[in-house]
Amino acid sequence: MAETKDMLENEYGIKQQVITTRNPQANSMVERAHQTLHQLIRSHDLANNPDLDLDDPFSGILSACAFAMRTTVHTTNRATPSQLVFGRDAIHNTVFKADWQYIADRKRHRIIQNNKKENNTRRQHVYQVGDKVIITENPNRKHGNSMHKSPQTVETVYDNGTVKLKRDTPRGGAVYQTWNIRNLTPYKD
Repeated sequence: MAETKDMLENEYGIKQQVITTRNPQANSMVERAHQTLHQLIRSHDLANNPDLDLDDPFSGILSACAFAMRTTVHTTNRATPSQLVFGRDAIHNTVFKADWQYIADRKRHRIIQNNKKENNTRRQHVYQVGDKVIITENPNRKHGNSMHKSPQTVETVYDNGTVKLKRDTPRGGAVYQTWNIRNLTPYKD
């Protein structure tokens, strides 16, 4: 495992990025690929397919879905994953020359656009140590649970858009957690 990690980092420049369940945006590319795969599988209408192999129902479907994902032009890259990896088109026997500088510039431009769009909807608030905040819960929470957690106190403000919160426990102790400010709302008594 360590050898594979070192090889990916040294030869391909791929670095491990640890993510948390509270920040799924960090894994957005994988989540988007899973969403696309789910839609492709669902479009095969497995429940009403009489030609389905009962021993291995996903063998043909997964290979067809994978081929579709590899040969679809990505909007940011303006190329298919297959073209970028192999330097050839997967359907037509033609050579493909990637303009990596153009792809990097376009990706950077799209990131800036998306950040501006997201920041335009954000309410500006500067958190200070001692402020009371409430945490916005996952909208897919169990029915009947509150949308917000009880007020907590800001213990530390970091410059990367996160704060450390302190929640007192019934036994007199405290629990500390770091949260992204996007999930917080200022609490007014």
